[in-house]
Amino acid sequence: MEHAKLMQSIELYGSKVIPLVRTWLGAISEGIYLADTRASWVCRCRR
Repeated sequence: MEHAKLMQSIELYGSKVIPLVRTWLGAISEGIYLADTRASWVCRCRR
């Protein structure tokens, strides 16, 4: 009985957390990409 409850709460937790983590990781990778392109632009301008 306890195992089923545990699985249910894990599923519930996962369905709420996974989308959050996905958007968070997406935002981070986008930020890194933007910072990267900005850095390359700065390098180009300094030459």
